[in-house]
Amino acid sequence: MSTNVSEFIGELNQGKVEQQVSHMLSEVAAAVMENDGKGKIVITLDLKKISNSSQVNVSHTLKYSRPTKFGTKSEDLTNSTPMYVSADGSMTFFPPKQGRFFDKQGQVDQVVPD
Repeated sequence: MSTNVSEFIGELNQGKVEQQVSHMLSEVAAAVMENDGKGKIVITLDLKKISNSSQVNVSHTLKYSRPTKFGTKSEDLTNSTPMYVSADGSMTFFPPKQGRFFDKQGQVDQVVPD
């Protein structure tokens, strides 16, 4: 098994990274079209083991630049999210043997038996 990239990105910073990338993609694309320039989006992920655990801290940095009428505008955002690592190396926000209790909207995702 390997890490599910869609779920992984969706779990970073409680879903905010996914929203930020979506916003950046649209903002940069619109600026490129409007100003006939070049834009760039960079996603950097740094992983570091958390003490004596089966977790890593994923530091995520999003950087983007977009063309303006007279130059460029840029911004960067950095945050981190702890993730569990299973024996095969796949990463998830929840422990590998624990089911999800809630979805991203806070609704009950599944019922876990006692």
